[in-house]
Amino acid sequence: MDPHGLKQASHAWNVKITQRLGFGPSKSGSSLFIRQDRNEPVRILLYVDYYVVTSVDLVKSGRVKSKLT
Repeated sequence: MDPHGLKQASHAWNVKITQRLGFGPSKSGSSLFIRQDRNEPVRILLYVDYYVVTSVDLVKSGRVKSKLT
């Protein structure tokens, strides 16, 4: 595997999540991103090319997932 490719992929995810989708980095770790929508946070946990989106609102989490693919 090309380690530089992995670094570039990480940077691309970071740009997409923070700049395009408006999420901010978490204070608790570099792989957790949070966006506050009204009173309900939406969270993305990112590991290499895998992610988990969490929210109480399934519609919001579905929208975020569709923008990540």
